[in-house]
Amino acid sequence: MRKGALAFIICAALVIAFIAVLAAIFGVSGIKLIPKLIAGKGTLRVENTIASDGINEFYYTLATSSYPPKYQRYRFYRQDGKFFFYHEKREGRSWPLREEHITVSGTVELSQTEWNEFYDLIKNGAVKNRKSNIASGGSSVDLYLYWDGDCSKYQQFDFGSISERTSFEDFCYRLADGIE
Repeated sequence: MRKGALAFIICAALVIAFIAVLAAIFGVSGIKLIPKLIAGKGTLRVENTIASDGINEFYYTLATSSYPPKYQRYRFYRQDGKFFFYHEKREGRSWPLREEHITVSGTVELSQTEWNEFYDLIKNGAVKNRKSNIASGGSSVDLYLYWDGDCSKYQQFDFGSISERTSFEDFCYRLADGIE
């Protein structure tokens, strides 16, 4: 057998194994991901790709370098079968704001109902290829979703709409109110 034919057979076997793994993890929706994964681009809708209990971490970070600078972070995460919400707020007079500028921080355990509400607020959003977000000042919101099977690639999150983002922020304010 020629080397080229052997290489083709090995590649075909790897592709078939890859498809089988996607199908085992995600079912039919995993097979539908193949064209986007091969192309290395596109977006994946959360509800169709990621189960509620498949989310490891979700970060929402608002950073403003204008005067006075602000920094606010919300983190939802799963650990040892439990769900948590972390809130951190930094305030100061100079940029960048560092850990010594933390004015409020704390973690609360979420109930299953609260975790489900969190998932309902992000499920219409999408994850896409992660790109560097280098800003030259002003304000930015960085959103990252880490999930089972993300392969460190599809992590940058976008809400489905402005109203969904606003509802998410309101939910975070309610949870953070218990921390402050």
